Amino acid sequence: MADFNLKTKILFVAHNVPSRWLGGTEVYSFELAHQLKKTGLDVSVLYPHFAPDSQGTQLDRDLIDGIETYCLRHPFEYRLERHAANPPIEQMFEAFLDRSEEHT
Repeated sequence: MADFNLKTKILFVAHNVPSRWLGGTEVYSFELAHQLKKTGLDVSVLYPHFAPDSQGTQLDRDLIDGIETYCLRHPFEYRLERHAANPPIEQMFEAFLDRSEEHT
């Protein structure tokens, strides 16, 4: 078993969360996040949300069932080429990771 310390941070990047969409990946990721949190690890979930009226990307923080969640709202319609290489989303994700490192 891996030797984790209490400062270990785990970020799940999922399609959605069970409170918004009850799918297999969402349920599995959230349940695993709950189990890891019980061991004392710092666990959070990041998921995207298509918001057509949005004026760019926005990161919203929330607490769902005791798990810290981050919703990346964006105005981009789902198309694989936009999600695989999307500079605004990549910049938002890099800023999120940089901010997380500041709090370690």
